[in-house]
Amino acid sequence: MSSNKEEIKKNAHRDFRDSSPIKLEKPRLWQRILLFLRSNRDIGDPRAVSVYLDNRAAFLVQKAVIEYTRFRAGRHWSVLSQDDGFVDALERARWANYAIALDFVGEMALNSLRRKSKRPEQEIAGFLGRCTGTIMKSYADMTALPCEEWRTLTSASRYRLRTAALMGPRPVQEIPATRFSEFFENLPIHCKLGGHDELTLLNSMRVHLGQMNDEFRWRSDLPALDACMCAAASLRGEEPPSSS
Repeated sequence: MSSNKEEIKKNAHRDFRDSSPIKLEKPRLWQRILLFLRSNRDIGDPRAVSVYLDNRAAFLVQKAVIEYTRFRAGRHWSVLSQDDGFVDALERARWANYAIALDFVGEMALNSLRRKSKRPEQEIAGFLGRCTGTIMKSYADMTALPCEEWRTLTSASRYRLRTAALMGPRPVQEIPATRFSEFFENLPIHCKLGGHDELTLLNSMRVHLGQMNDEFRWRSDLPALDACMCAAASLRGEEPPSSS
C-alpha cells in the first residue's frame, strides 16, 4: 500500500503492461480478534483514508480495466500493447475509470462511516470529499486526460458524495450500478466483443466492493476519524451537532 504522496505517484507511473497485482487484505479470524482486543486499527486520519481509497480504486481499475482488457485481447495482447493508438486508448480508459472507481470506493466508505459515526452525514461526506479531492489533485500532472477534464472530475467527486449523503445508504453491491455502463464504455474493447461481459464485470466489482466494505469496517478507527472530522468542522467554524 502507498505510504505517502510520492509513493502514490510512483505507483501511478507504473507501466500497465508490467503492473504488479494489488491485493485486498482479508484478515483471518485470529487477526480480527487481535484487532478487536488491541484496537489496532490503522485508518484513523485523512492521510490514511486517502491512501486507502486511492489503493482500492487502483485495485478496481486493475481488475476491471487492465486485466479485463488483457483477457479480451488474448493472444493479440503483445501486438496491441505496442500499438500507440491502443496504448493511448487504454491509458485514457485507465484514468477516466479511476475517477469513477474512486467515487465507488468513496461512497462505500461514506456508507460505512455514516452507520457508525455520530457526526452529521454531510460532514462525513465533506471529509471524504476532501480526501478524494486530495487524491485527484495529486495526479493532475500525470493523468492521460486533458487538465480541464480532470479538474471537472475532481470537483464532481465531492458533489457526488454530498448528494449520496442526502439519501439513505445504498447497499454496497448497488453502488456501481448507476455508472457502470459509463465505466464499461470507456474500455478500449470492440463492441462486438462485449457480449454479456458488462454484467459479469459489474458483478465482479460488486463482490470486490463488498470485500472492501468489510475491510474498511475492521480497519477504520472510528473515534480517531470522528475527532478529525470534529477538528475540521471547528476550523471551518461550523456548529457542532446537537445531542439528542
